[in-house]
Amino acid sequence: MKKVLLLLLLLFVVGCEEAVVQEISWVEYEDDNGFSIDKPDWNGTSESDDNLFTVNGMGCMAAVNKYNGNSEMMFDWLNLYLGEQGVTVFSSDEAERSFSYSAFVGMFLFNTELKIFDCNGYAYNAIWSCEQSVFNESVYSKFFDSFSCEEKEIEVDYFMYNEDDFYVTLPEWSEVENEGAYVLNDAFCNVYVFENQAGYDEVYGWLYDSLENPVAIGNVLEYTQDNGDNVLKSKAGFNYCNYKTYIVSYTCVDSMFIEAVADEIVDSLYCDAVYEEEEIEVVELIEEEEVVEEVEEIEEEVVSLVLPEEYGFVDAGWIVWFINSNDFFTFILEDYDKVNLVLEDDVNFNIKADLVNGEIVHIEEGLHSDGVSVYIPADTAVEILNNAENINFVNFLVFAAQVRTEPESLKQDVINKVLGLS
Repeated sequence: MKKVLLLLLLLFVVGCEEAVVQEISWVEYEDDNGFSIDKPDWNGTSESDDNLFTVNGMGCMAAVNKYNGNSEMMFDWLNLYLGEQGVTVFSSDEAERSFSYSAFVGMFLFNTELKIFDCNGYAYNAIWSCEQSVFNESVYSKFFDSFSCEEKEIEVDYFMYNEDDFYVTLPEWSEVENEGAYVLNDAFCNVYVFENQAGYDEVYGWLYDSLENPVAIGNVLEYTQDNGDNVLKSKAGFNYCNYKTYIVSYTCVDSMFIEAVADEIVDSLYCDAVYEEEEIEVVELIEEEEVVEEVEEIEEEVVSLVLPEEYGFVDAGWIVWFINSNDFFTFILEDYDKVNLVLEDDVNFNIKADLVNGEIVHIEEGLHSDGVSVYIPADTAVEILNNAENINFVNFLVFAAQVRTEPESLKQDVINKVLGLS
């Protein structure tokens, strides 16, 4: 008898599930990006911001949100986000890009299925959520199984950027303020236009030597870098023009890198004239009266330090003046108020500096107990000081490769800032 009752109950449940599926009227939803999915013909909200639709009925809710990015990145983000929201995650499937979880809404417990789809450069989060007593697998399966994506070529609008005789085709993205470079951003990608007074071979060699396993193809370098959160993929083109070397780099989170966009940029570098590379002379310190007065004032008010004789080609006042008058230095230092500099040699020389808005306000021998620390070979420090007025993105990376920091993450944080990624 129990078996008969159990069988009847099972048939009743199965019959109810089929009835629920049949009872729902479905309509196809399509957006202009090629994404489509069947949604219940229920009342709901119209499209707004990231939400394409949200509809409610029969104790359930169906919704689709659209985001820049891809399912891999969205899965990783949701994995963290759901954990922080205190919901009970029953299961997550990275391969399927799906989550099953529950959460209370007022007094009612809702079960939710979430599945992430990729379509033409966007991630779509499809969500089916029902009050626990009416949650039905066959219904949400029909919802998810109806997804389709009509593949389209990703369209990017471009414009011609030029400086004197130099030209390059760039995407029409948002301009980002950045010291020493022209930067454009589009969510997970950046384009950088750098210029350097040094010759083509010198600049190309600097960047090549600073990278791990770069691939060189003509005037182009391809490389990847790990910034701790993501692997970044880049393609950079080089061109000598206007007596400068231009570097144009397309950099993206690896999974968002589009080869066609990269090629459109780096293949377009063009100089509308022929320039012979000039010999680059080391910039000498010109002790103009006004500068001398500034340095003397710094030495009186800021410096409590005498450098060892081996660094005596320039005194500490000139070092502070160089740093405080160099926009690039103050840009990378503005996040710190106490910095230790350790010049590594047979006998290390320790310098501690106090900063305000990236400028040194006091410098003396010793170490701050609560400051960040930079360890740099003494000969590299001398080279940096010799070229202080010409420090920029390219030679900064070369110098950075020879430096270590405490905390260890500080070095990558500064590089990320220079790259416009922080």
